[in-house]
Amino acid sequence: MKYDVTTSHMYTQHWTVEAKTKEDAAKQVMESNMKFDKVTRKYVSNKLPMGLVTIPDAKIMSVEPYDTAGLDEPQIDTISYGGTDPE
Repeated sequence: MKYDVTTSHMYTQHWTVEAKTKEDAAKQVMESNMKFDKVTRKYVSNKLPMGLVTIPDAKIMSVEPYDTAGLDEPQIDTISYGGTDPE
């Protein structure tokens, strides 16, 4: 049986930096002209090599039977996201 598993997470990216102090290393990262790459959904830099990419806070939000019926139309009125917005 197929399941649609929804996860929530944030990437953690590590950068390899040569520096004399922690402050210098942090400064290099902040001044490296990083850009967010929409295709890979990661920050990229042409000045720094990227190391490990992790998802340390990955969390399963739901597991539902896989069903494609009705997914061609917006589900705004039928899906509850459990948020705190009164609207």
